[in-house]
Amino acid sequence: MRHHVGGPESEEELLARHRRYLAMPETGRGCMFAVLLGDEMVGSIAYHQRDWQEERIYETGWNVLPPYQGRGIAAAAGTALIAVVREAAGQPDRPRHLHAFPSVENAPSNALCNRLGFTLLGACDFEYPVGSGTLMHSNDWRLDLADSAPPSRGHGETR
Repeated sequence: MRHHVGGPESEEELLARHRRYLAMPETGRGCMFAVLLGDEMVGSIAYHQRDWQEERIYETGWNVLPPYQGRGIAAAAGTALIAVVREAAGQPDRPRHLHAFPSVENAPSNALCNRLGFTLLGACDFEYPVGSGTLMHSNDWRLDLADSAPPSRGHGETR
């Protein structure tokens, strides 16, 4: 599951990340959501604010457990998340862009960004997790939150 995002974590790293996720809603700067299939948790999706290239942005990331991948679950979760982030972005002094930074080698996540209507800006070196000093070679995908048009592209098409 962590192949494209730095590999396995120690128990201490995992607990620290979990504490950060739990604290996000209190800050008003983001939120982590469980992805459910019926009553079963099959993944997660989140957004949070961060600084990127001299701009305050929202960043998103997701995961779906392997047995549930390829069923459109991440696309449904992404669509729902975009609606939530668009609402948050409508408040004063909030970011106007949502970015995703999947590894250049993570074909399914890059395809999902395209399917959700993100625009590929190009490859970049991206620090993940923030403050770790670890750089990931990622694609920078951006969605303009002021554009409320639903995605209309099929698979493999990039704008």
